[in-house]
Parts: sequence; structure tokens; C-alpha cells
Amino acid sequence: MKQSELIEKIKELEAKGIFDEHVDPIDYSIVKKVDEKFRYENKTLSQKLRIFVDSRVIINPFVRKHTFKSFDTRFYGMEKIKGIKGAMVTCNHVHMFDCLVVKYAFRKSKLKVIGADFNYRSDFLGKMMIEGGMYPLASDYRNMKRFNHAIDFELEHGHKVLIFPEQSEWLYYSKPRPRKPGAYHFAARNNVPVIPTFITFRHSGIFSEDGVEQFYFDYHVLDPIYPDPSLTIKENVEFMSKKDYEECAECYKQVYGKDVVYDGKEVCEGI
Repeated sequence: MKQSELIEKIKELEAKGIFDEHVDPIDYSIVKKVDEKFRYENKTLSQKLRIFVDSRVIINPFVRKHTFKSFDTRFYGMEKIKGIKGAMVTCNHVHMFDCLVVKYAFRKSKLKVIGADFNYRSDFLGKMMIEGGMYPLASDYRNMKRFNHAIDFELEHGHKVLIFPEQSEWLYYSKPRPRKPGAYHFAARNNVPVIPTFITFRHSGIFSEDGVEQFYFDYHVLDPIYPDPSLTIKENVEFMSKKDYEECAECYKQVYGKDVVYDGKEVCEGI
């Protein structure tokens, strides 16, 4: 699907108030099933060695290339993460490779990335995503229990876990979207903060063949949100997800100079 067709589909969905539908076509012929053989934690020695080598030779250079050459990323608010250990990190999902910017921002921490089950692929990119720290969601109860245990384990050991709470990737979509509860449930259950982050766009003057501007990124780290000990887990999920959205909406307003409006018109904006 052409990028211009993706943008038109996003406009249609926004006008209908549908914010979590995937617009990119998914090639299920290369999708692997997350079963009991998939290791979330406790990698074998050979797996650890392969990840060590591939990270330095392939993954880390790939992260830097896209962060700075493709997206010309500028970072704001990095001082806000100082001293924070275990945490859920949230970000708007606006590009296939936007997780690379988050990986670079949190390069001094151990960062895991929660991905949809269809990201567990049999091709080279799928292999690199797994070695780069992606934890794909499982599609059955037994393996979802293992997934949940793995996320709890990472948070308990002071690591960070990235989740895209809007669920689906919308190419160059500039507005915050409604949140799914997963990130905030893990944070509340493990008594760790949520670190909201938000990508805004700058004009690049570079366009795809079908006329879609390839925006540059500004990556904003917003104020961390801590669970309220006086609230239940369910209440904290509601509190933290609402606060996350409000912070991102305020960031949008500060950058673009206007309030968030969902009218199916302007969906990709730059400064």
C-alpha cells in the first residue's frame, strides 16, 4: 500500500473515531507462532552470545542510522529519566522504526519492547527484532501467562519496558490517541512509574514518490507518572492512562500551537 493511501485510511478512521485499527498490510505468511519453545527470559548461552555479537555489528549501528540519518532526531527532557530504574515507557506509534529512537534514548538501560504477535516473523528483520529485545504478545492463555511473568520479571529487576499504548502504528500521525490499559496495569501491579514519551514532527522537505513528506522527529520525555498508593490497581490504571494522554495532548499543543481535534482532516503535521 502506498503511503498516500495509508494517510487517507488514517483520515477515514479518525473521522469515524476508530483509533486502534492497523492500516499497514500484514504478511501472515512469515508470521511465527509464539509457543512454549519461545524464550522470553533465560536465554541459552549460545543465544546470549549471538545477541551480543549481532547487537554490536548489526542492531546498534541500525539504531543509530535511523535515529540520526533517517529521522534526524532531537531529544528533549532526557533529564527526567535520571535515577529511574524499573518503568513502563510509552510512546506514540508513528513509524515502523520509531522504536529505534526509543531504544537510543534508553540505551543506558536494559529496554524490552512489547510487540504485536505478528511481529514475530521468520525473516531477517524478525530475527533482529527478537535479538533487539522485542517481546511478542502470545495468542493463547498459557503463553500469555509466560509473557506476563516475563514483563513482571523485567520490571522487578529494574529494567524498562516499552509499549505503544495506542496499539497500532499510524504513519506520521501527529496527534495522541486513546490508550489501551496494558502499560498502566503492569506499572500499577509492579508499583513502578510510567514514563510517557511523545514524538512530534519537523518538516524535512523530503517526499515519497506519492507525495508524503518524510518527517524528522523530535522525541519528548514527559513527566513520569507514579502509581498512587491510595488507589486500587484498576483505579491506578485509569489515573495513569488519563494522565499519560493529557501530558501528550499538552505536548502536542505546545509544539503545534493548537488543541487536539479529531475531525479526519489534518492528521500529519510538522513544524
